[in-house]
Amino acid sequence: MGSDSDRPAPARPRKPGAGQQRPRTDIKQKADKLVRDAGIPGQLAWQVARGDLTLNEVLQKLALKDRVESLINRHDLPKSLATQVAMGQADLEQVLARRRMEAHLARWTDHSVLALAAEHGRPMTVALHGKRWATGRILEVGQYDFVIEVEGAPQTEHKLQAKLAVEAEGEKELRKAIKRDRDRDAVAEPVWKPQDRYGCSDKRLFGYQDESTPVKLTTLEGDVLVGEVSWLGRWEFGMRLKKGGHITVFRHALADLRPA
Repeated sequence: MGSDSDRPAPARPRKPGAGQQRPRTDIKQKADKLVRDAGIPGQLAWQVARGDLTLNEVLQKLALKDRVESLINRHDLPKSLATQVAMGQADLEQVLARRRMEAHLARWTDHSVLALAAEHGRPMTVALHGKRWATGRILEVGQYDFVIEVEGAPQTEHKLQAKLAVEAEGEKELRKAIKRDRDRDAVAEPVWKPQDRYGCSDKRLFGYQDESTPVKLTTLEGDVLVGEVSWLGRWEFGMRLKKGGHITVFRHALADLRPA
């Protein structure tokens, strides 16, 4: 048998030090104090007490959560998009403008002033290429052309011949409102190929409409009008003239459009 001196000495209890986990009671006390004094949720308070997160990180998380919930409640945004906005990864004004444009186009994309006039029997005045004017009831609207009754006789026109349209009682005001661009004041054929036409995107047009920006338009034959865009669709847009009256502009007839 060995002597008592050969036996190993009993291990002494170790004190918590650097790198050692704090006793659970200490963590709980600190977490409870954070909940009480800082008002943070218990689960996050425990993470701070354990050293997994800093108090500043938790406060930033809570502030972000509040911003996200506010955006969702105020603007009815999806949580993922609200989070992007709150984190600065998306611009709120651009997000809201895009949503307004999508809603606007959903309503107006297929709007056709000629089809509505045919449906309701309203006499219309249409400014046509060749510096022609036609006034009468729209009898029929096809995929590529329309039929207008002029002085009792049906007259068939290709849709691309149409530049401007207004209800017949507004013809006088429209004619008075038109100015001339000397550089374009000549008879011109429509631009038949879509890729060759003047480019004016939905985003740009809607920006003018959304911000009520006064604009100046010029047609291929040099008709110049000033007003505000009131609505826009795939083929047409509405315009409130500066001096009163409301007209429809056929987008294919544009040569220029810019802020007035």
